[in-house]
Amino acid sequence: MNTTDSCEKWAVILLHGVGADASQLRFLADRWQRHFPSVKFTAMEAPFAFDGAAEDKARQWYSLQDVDEENRHERVVAARSDFMRCLEGICGTRSRLVLVGFSQGGTMALDALMYGNWPLSAIVTFAARSALRPPYTPCPHAKALLIHGKADFVVPEGNSVEAAAILKAQGVETELALLPNVEHVVSPSGVRLAERFLARLFGKSISE
Repeated sequence: MNTTDSCEKWAVILLHGVGADASQLRFLADRWQRHFPSVKFTAMEAPFAFDGAAEDKARQWYSLQDVDEENRHERVVAARSDFMRCLEGICGTRSRLVLVGFSQGGTMALDALMYGNWPLSAIVTFAARSALRPPYTPCPHAKALLIHGKADFVVPEGNSVEAAAILKAQGVETELALLPNVEHVVSPSGVRLAERFLARLFGKSISE
């Protein structure tokens, strides 16, 4: 990948967690837009209403009703077509795409990377649950940063450890960051790691 290409070619799409909406990660889009003004940053809304609560704004990428480790992959597969339609409506003419996902949004980013659903350049995940199953067809030359808190009792850190091992075995250039005393959140330390990863990807520098 030629990181010296103009940032005007890049789009970064942020994927929120289950039971939230696009506003959950809009602070990241706003922050990173200031760091990288030529990159298009968008917080994307999941296509489905959250079926675990009555709030009008709560959304989900796939249902958690009766989900388990055996059927989670099938739920993600079933959600792919709607997920791709959402991406198509956002990317426009940008030719290099990065997905940044928290929790269930990270699960969708991992799926898009490992099954070649979209020509991704990179993903960043925060506290993502792994739902990967072979056979894999990863996006060529893509990079990944997986960030997970070691105090996460909602989605244990082992999910990112497992996903990182799978990605590396498939030739994906992967960084894994396990953060002590961080729970199921997008932490300030995780944000800084992601910023440095994006800066390297774009061939830019940022001030701390």
